[in-house]
Amino acid sequence: MQSPREKGDLTTYFFQLLRQRNLTQAERTLEEVSREGKNTEWRRGYVHALSGMLIASKSGDDKQVFINRMTDRDVDVLKIRRDLAKKSRDPLQTSFDKGFFAAWADYMEFSEKAEPMRREEKLESSPPETQVEEERKV
Repeated sequence: MQSPREKGDLTTYFFQLLRQRNLTQAERTLEEVSREGKNTEWRRGYVHALSGMLIASKSGDDKQVFINRMTDRDVDVLKIRRDLAKKSRDPLQTSFDKGFFAAWADYMEFSEKAEPMRREEKLESSPPETQVEEERKV
């Protein structure tokens, strides 16, 4: 049996576009993601969550909208991802909800991996005296 995450590469690309705030291309990619795969309740929930991420990103409300606060230091990405992953497997949840939570768990996992890369890019582009300061924070 094939995993419901058969569109993984396209979804990762969608997440990258969201992080880069390339929302026009993210919208096109979301359309492509929604056309792929079987039309199951799980997929509808997954795509619905992706659509919500895009809409929230477009709003630009950094203080209220969760996806726009992902870069805040006070957001415990690992804890949230674990909670979402747990909900995505909970037998009491509907298939739609499991797909919805799985999409958010996937985004959180992507964000965890992207954060160290962003820190490294920041260190490479900053002057040497700033690099020492940044390395102490890590």
